[in-house]
Amino acid sequence: MDRNSDVTKSVTDQNLRNTLDKLIKNNFSKRVYITPNIPEKQLRNAIASMAIPEGSNVLALVDDSFTRSGKAGICVDSDGIYWKKYGVKRSVKFDSVKQFDMKLGFLINFKINGQEISLDHFSKEEIQPFADFLLDILGFGQVPVGAAEKKDVQAQFESLIESLEKSKYHWCSGTIEKLGKLGDERAVVPIIKVLEEGSIGDRKSAAIALGRIGGEKARDALIKCLDSGGDGEVLISVCFALGQIGGRRAKEALNRARKKLENDLIGKRNIFGFLEPSVKDAAENNYRKAQKRADD
Repeated sequence: MDRNSDVTKSVTDQNLRNTLDKLIKNNFSKRVYITPNIPEKQLRNAIASMAIPEGSNVLALVDDSFTRSGKAGICVDSDGIYWKKYGVKRSVKFDSVKQFDMKLGFLINFKINGQEISLDHFSKEEIQPFADFLLDILGFGQVPVGAAEKKDVQAQFESLIESLEKSKYHWCSGTIEKLGKLGDERAVVPIIKVLEEGSIGDRKSAAIALGRIGGEKARDALIKCLDSGGDGEVLISVCFALGQIGGRRAKEALNRARKKLENDLIGKRNIFGFLEPSVKDAAENNYRKAQKRADD
């Protein structure tokens, strides 16, 4: 298809290979391109604009250019990360990354070794799979498994649950996101409470967290929320979470949604002037993604 059509076969590092497969499975953004499906034009522009060495095995391209030309955004090859925003281009090899942080909310920001990368054309849900990809390949997304570390994880879990209870399940998006990353199924019940009773922002975070944790209870709560309707932003997050979990019942719920929901947000523009995605689009995209998961 393009000059990187065989790159996925040439990736020999197993961790990188597995992480790339995970991104391919979870990505639904039309601005995130993954080999072997990176358009030739955008690939050429990214290589030239971000000063990527010729012959590099480009694995993923996050196109944040206004015209979708590939001239701005983030590129990942088999050795490191390249980015360009507002005319400034930078790069870093994987083994040189000492610090990595990100903020995924109303504004999308990554920080690598103190250098900030902001993205203007993505929602939190759209960029989340790529963010998880970066966490994994940089080694910041792995949960420690040693005995001492497990005690630390347990203490962290208990502290987060206590914080959630003190907040009375409101204004707790940060806590919810951390619980989702821990992946402990004991957090599902309190997170469901936020999904049902919280503010719009909290409910969006709760849906994403439930998708991360997975399991029957999480899936059933998400299906109930989607079938009940309500705020479009929350339902888009719910669709994304169900796509993450997959399985027969998730597919059935997403199929119902894509057939019956109107494009309630199509034509509506946000403060930056960009069209908002629709619930129906989210249901459609994640229905296809859920099909890749094993039936329950």
